[in-house]
Amino acid sequence: MLYCTQGKEGDIIIDCGYTKAFINMSTEDISTWRYIQNLAGFLSRPDAHMIYDDGETAKNYRPNGIDFKINYSKLYNKFDKYAKKGELDVVYMIDSTGSMMSWINGVKNKCKEILNKLNENKKLKNYDIKFGGVFYRDPVDCITDKHEYKSLGDVNSLKIKMESISAEGGGDAPEDWYGAYQIVLDELKMKWRKNSLKIIIHIADAGAHTLRFNDYDFKHNESEYEYGLVEYIKKCAEKNISIFGYQIGDEPQKSFNECKKIYDQVKSKECNYEIEIFENASDQIIAEKLKENIINNISAFIAKK
Repeated sequence: MLYCTQGKEGDIIIDCGYTKAFINMSTEDISTWRYIQNLAGFLSRPDAHMIYDDGETAKNYRPNGIDFKINYSKLYNKFDKYAKKGELDVVYMIDSTGSMMSWINGVKNKCKEILNKLNENKKLKNYDIKFGGVFYRDPVDCITDKHEYKSLGDVNSLKIKMESISAEGGGDAPEDWYGAYQIVLDELKMKWRKNSLKIIIHIADAGAHTLRFNDYDFKHNESEYEYGLVEYIKKCAEKNISIFGYQIGDEPQKSFNECKKIYDQVKSKECNYEIEIFENASDQIIAEKLKENIINNISAFIAKK
């Protein structure tokens, strides 16, 4: 039987090998570090490896003490790179008609800061985060309007794509939400990862077509735009894609509320539809508010996982 290190309370006894010393080790228990210090101290002294035939001598043996400190933060950082990484896919779905340039610029100018802040989050730092974008307009009313998109990838590729996005088209109040969700749910276009946590951040200052979603859209009551959008919202819930609706002003209120009602009827406990209300402001204020809300919403979402 050999007693190790300096004889302080909490020192361990090595008896019949090291098995007993390791049985109860846990990274959640600070005494684990005491065990490691003692073992390191014992094994680092050549005189501790002497063989004693005389049990009494062995019992009274004490190796000289050493000053052995562990840099815990450095140790945790080494283990972090081996930790299992989660996957998070975030798609910005932004109304890109004429009135929305400040909001497009807000996401474009803050998207890297948002990623950096998310990476500082203790729970998110082991996530592989990808970003994509859907920039929709209103080809329902104007055939020259075109939707654009960027598949999920790194934040730099999203920002490069957004450099080419301009706010144009639209004109009347409702915009083509149906077409936007058609793109965002297209697996080949968006490239959602199978096992990722999935979020859509939908930013709009105008609602969807048809009277179910907009009190003033009397000219578009075709079933394609109403029932099609209903089915796409349900599909988001079925696929556990959480949606954060960023409502700008009052105009899109009915559309966001109706989409949330549809979504909540079929959602699981793994996903949510949340609505945040914004007002137009200066470009700087818009950018800061977007950054703050996106970081807070994603952080709160991950904290529940």
